[in-house]
Amino acid sequence: MGPGSQKKYRDYLSATFGEAVTEKLITQNRAKPVALAKYQRPASLVTNVWPAAPLTRAGARGRGRISG
Repeated sequence: MGPGSQKKYRDYLSATFGEAVTEKLITQNRAKPVALAKYQRPASLVTNVWPAAPLTRAGARGRGRISG
């Protein structure tokens, strides 16, 4: 399991246990003190989804214009 998945699972468990503590179903949130390694989301591999050249060609033909 990757670090992103670990963070998501921990966040979910912590929120769920926190709610259970609020409703007095349990006495403490056991997921809160769990320490995970720092996780930084990787940068996107796609930097430019709509390249300029096809848009200018579409605009020259009168199709594919986006109004707004």
